[in-house]
Amino acid sequence: TGCEGVMVAEQLLRDPAIFQRAQALLTGSPALPKPLALIDEYLDFCLCCDEDGTNELFTVWEATNVEVLLNHLRSMLVGAVGKEVEAEEGTELLLPEPLLKVKARHLVDYWRLQQSTSVAAAVGCYRSRQESLVVAPPSAARRSKKRGVL
Repeated sequence: TGCEGVMVAEQLLRDPAIFQRAQALLTGSPALPKPLALIDEYLDFCLCCDEDGTNELFTVWEATNVEVLLNHLRSMLVGAVGKEVEAEEGTELLLPEPLLKVKARHLVDYWRLQQSTSVAAAVGCYRSRQESLVVAPPSAARRSKKRGVL
């Protein structure tokens, strides 16, 4: 095609494994990270970098490490980048299921997460509420009730 480069900055914030997913599609490799495992890996890297004693910042802009983490977490969970409230129409999301999108929005907007003053506090808060992103299959009782059995 003569293409010399591709800009993927915003989509890479939404899905850090975008290149791994593209390679899997080309090679037929099924080994893709699960979205929540990918987020956990990102948070582990953030903790490691923030606590390594070098005082390195995650950005060159006027932002703290926890602010960068919260923005990237929001991008991965709900697809919104920068000052966007929602992802643009047609954006491929890391968590595309409608129920997960609602749960992810609630988690991202959770006041304790937003009030975190350190990377460790933000990671701890996310991990304490992470199970809210797991969609459990309906229980047998709920399925039976829907069919009018109970």
